[in-house]
Amino acid sequence: QTGLAGRGYDGTLRVLVPPATVSGRFLGATGALLAGLVAVTLVLERLLP
Repeated sequence: QTGLAGRGYDGTLRVLVPPATVSGRFLGATGALLAGLVAVTLVLERLLP
């Protein structure tokens, strides 16, 4: 932006932004991992005094 301002550019700069996608597999795997960690934590909490 500094370079454009130095050249006297005062308009808008248009760029192409790739669309963001959500992976269902990634969300499912993340949820399963978090649920597993919670389950292990609860089991270990009961087993260890």
